[in-house]
Amino acid sequence: MHLSADGHTAAVLLFDSTMSVYDTPSGELLCELMKKGERDAMRVHSGGVNGVLLTADGSRAISWSKDATARVWDTATGACTMVLQVGCDSFGH
Repeated sequence: MHLSADGHTAAVLLFDSTMSVYDTPSGELLCELMKKGERDAMRVHSGGVNGVLLTADGSRAISWSKDATARVWDTATGACTMVLQVGCDSFGH
């Protein structure tokens, strides 16, 4: 789990690569970035997700995966807005 700087948004990554974004004061689910078993390579990671972080304002999330990509997500819509080929399956690990 990662919290935005103001603590109002949380990105949660589960062991099955499900990624969700929540409003922390209310506990409301804001969006699902990736659901268990989803493997549409045009939209989601094709390998297990290693981590997810939020921008300071919580408006974007970035995830990285065993498929050697990082993805930028719009947390208001759940849309993947950018895919980066990173050439490894983790950042600095």
